[in-house]
Amino acid sequence: SLLAHSFSRVAPTPKFIPWTFVTILILTPVIGACFGGTIAYLYTWQASLHFNAAAAFVLIPIVHHHLKDAPIPPMQGRFDWIGWVFYAVGIFSLSFTAATAQQLDWYRSNIIVSAFLIGLVSFGYFLIRSFNHSTPVLDLALFAKPIFSLALLCLAILFGVYFGIIILLATWLTFDAKFTPIWIAILIGHMGIAALFPRFILEEKMGRIDPRIY
Repeated sequence: SLLAHSFSRVAPTPKFIPWTFVTILILTPVIGACFGGTIAYLYTWQASLHFNAAAAFVLIPIVHHHLKDAPIPPMQGRFDWIGWVFYAVGIFSLSFTAATAQQLDWYRSNIIVSAFLIGLVSFGYFLIRSFNHSTPVLDLALFAKPIFSLALLCLAILFGVYFGIIILLATWLTFDAKFTPIWIAILIGHMGIAALFPRFILEEKMGRIDPRIY
């Protein structure tokens, strides 16, 4: 929404903000899977990383130019740097454990065990601190509202299934159906088209969207 506001100089409508956010979440994994898989197949797997780095260097000055004058309200209270550090250490350690445990032989690896314990303690302290700090990194008190907790649970299931489909579909088409990454990119690319379809066709032409249809 901030990017849209900066580029158009018009305040985004409440309907536009969630649509933009959800569209980005849906389109980005699809585009990444299609582009990354195709480039890795035609060239090398490092090529997509080089392209991402080059694109980032091009986008940094452009985004900075449009956002430098964007109004950012001052933060109420002091930023919780201690909580942020424990959050970062906890997330990194637990993610490292989940991603590399099988390669490093699970509990028989001192690195995995240490990372898991450090992550557990750090993230646990972060959660406790978030309930007691005046300006926490994440306001966990919001989970006291049932509609908020239910909404996040539904989103977690929805996007978990969605991202799982992207990964498993590509894996199945590669190993079982013997599809090339080009064909996989074409098939997965339809998911990106479907993400744009409701906004530009149904909402603009019909003036209304019933989310239960999808």
